[in-house]
Amino acid sequence: MNPDTLDALDLDAVDMEGGANAGARCDLVHPTTGAPTGAWLQLLGADSDAYRERQRALQRKRMASVAKKWRLVLTPEEGEAEALDLLVAVTTGWGGLTAGGQPLAFSAEAARALYTRRRWIREQAEEFIGDRANFLPKSASSS
Repeated sequence: MNPDTLDALDLDAVDMEGGANAGARCDLVHPTTGAPTGAWLQLLGADSDAYRERQRALQRKRMASVAKKWRLVLTPEEGEAEALDLLVAVTTGWGGLTAGGQPLAFSAEAARALYTRRRWIREQAEEFIGDRANFLPKSASSS
């Protein structure tokens, strides 16, 4: 293969940080039928400043714990709590969610409760964040 004949990679068309910081809408589907629910989450991507800053904060906390307790391994509960912290940090809003017939107001505390009580929503959000294509402009991801 001749490298001179390859198309150039336009790095501006693959701006993962810009798209991750802008965020994207994750449309929720019913956990058993896969049907659209009309509910959605607004999420920042794993390449976002908020995600990376929260990840660094968790790493600093872990390092302090290691220095204090001389324990290098996270328990499963600690690992799950860290993943939840990251998810809450990149959730910036939602719509179409109700509880008891009333609209569910967005807050970080409400997001933490939602992801704790509704594992299926948490799993959809985590999967969405992990797919970088969700944070590229539509024209770039479809080319």
